Amino acid sequence: MALHALTQVETIPAERSPRSLPLDAETQRRLVPLRQLMRKARSASRVDGHRICAAVGCGIAQQRETLSTTLVQVLGDAWGQAPVVYEPSAKTASFDEVWLLSVVDAQNAGNADSVAFLLTSRIPRHSHRMVLSLIAQLAL
Repeated sequence: MALHALTQVETIPAERSPRSLPLDAETQRRLVPLRQLMRKARSASRVDGHRICAAVGCGIAQQRETLSTTLVQVLGDAWGQAPVVYEPSAKTASFDEVWLLSVVDAQNAGNADSVAFLLTSRIPRHSHRMVLSLIAQLAL
């Protein structure tokens, strides 16, 4: 049995990815802004604690950018790799996108048990509060 490795240049179309899930129209519509934020944040430089604190007092656009960059960094640190984010027009969603959307939905519904389960399944305990705070501040 041969093992196949992907190079950085090689990409897998979202429809062929083993961890992609089909989306209904409503979920796809809700994911577009999240995908745009996260794709921009992935290409940004690392954010330190002082910039996060300074972002609270700056304009909304810059604050959202800094908070989303921080969220992507925290998730990437917890998972050992950056979150998988498909292009905004993709008809499928990555496991990471579905997980994040599930956390947002559970938090917005006030379902603390689901939020705790989702966070515990993928995020170290010491990062739970930061992830929830970032999601709440981004008002996803």
